[in-house]
Amino acid sequence: MDHPSPPLVDRPSSSAPASSSSLADPPSNVFGSGVTPTSAVTASTSSPTSLPPDAIIDALASTYPDLANLSSQQVQHLLQDQDLFDAYFNTTPQAMQQHRLLEQAWVQNLELAQKNEALRPRLQDLRDQTLHHFDAVNELKERWDLLHRAQAEHYQHLLPQAQQARLARATHAQEYTSEALVNAFLDGQIDDEVFVQQYKAVRQLYHRREIALTKWQQGLVSWR
Repeated sequence: MDHPSPPLVDRPSSSAPASSSSLADPPSNVFGSGVTPTSAVTASTSSPTSLPPDAIIDALASTYPDLANLSSQQVQHLLQDQDLFDAYFNTTPQAMQQHRLLEQAWVQNLELAQKNEALRPRLQDLRDQTLHHFDAVNELKERWDLLHRAQAEHYQHLLPQAQQARLARATHAQEYTSEALVNAFLDGQIDDEVFVQQYKAVRQLYHRREIALTKWQQGLVSWR
């Protein structure tokens, strides 16, 4: 390289974040498949013929064009000093772009966390309201069950079967009433005129009930 080599970046201070180096890790095609900068240095020092310095520089320069401005000695210095290596590659455009993306994502996450925190009182209020309505619904459900059972009991005597049974009992009771009225007349407890009027009315009611009960038992009565 004919032009003068630019100075290397300063070494990072001890307060520089250690995690930032992970953002600037070069792709695997720089040092080979799955080889880290440190392992590349070991390979170049232990077996120089396996990967010549010029090949290393060309491989790095293909991904990081700024390395073309460095001399071979400066590149070797980078490869041999892990802290200097991290500091240099953290200032490359690729690493700076990753830093900006990371910072942008961090800011967005922080904004989302602040929005979520601002929604906490409202969510808590909605939760309390939901619990209150849930308890109210359970109370209404229990009350409905009680009312439903009470309604079923009240409507029990209005069912067709219950009505038919009531009509049968009333028919038999009317027959007993007419028989009692005859026995009272035979014992002289009722005069003729009163007996005829009462007996006629009792028997008319009995026959109406008897006719209705017979039709009901024959299936001729329908409920609508």
